[in-house]
Amino acid sequence: MTRQGAIAVECLNGPASARAEQAFRLVYAETFAEPPYNETEADVTACFRRFRSQTRKQTFRAVLARTRQGEPVGIGLRVPPRPPHRLVGPDRPARPRRPSP
Repeated sequence: MTRQGAIAVECLNGPASARAEQAFRLVYAETFAEPPYNETEADVTACFRRFRSQTRKQTFRAVLARTRQGEPVGIGLRVPPRPPHRLVGPDRPARPRRPSP
């Protein structure tokens, strides 16, 4: 992968990230192939099975960095946590949480 020159960073939602999966896969595989991670092709494949399901979540966001020539050189992913299922409001007050031991 190219390490020199200008880099463009593109912010992507889930569907756009799914369309760019090959670019994400390439950067991930190259980044984590060496020690201490030693990811194999099977590990990358397993990771990207999860990637596809994550990109379908409405809250999924990612960034993809590319060189001027379009070569992918960096990635970032975020799946923000979903809000709690329990609704809180005037009719449903929040119960205080118990302190941790």
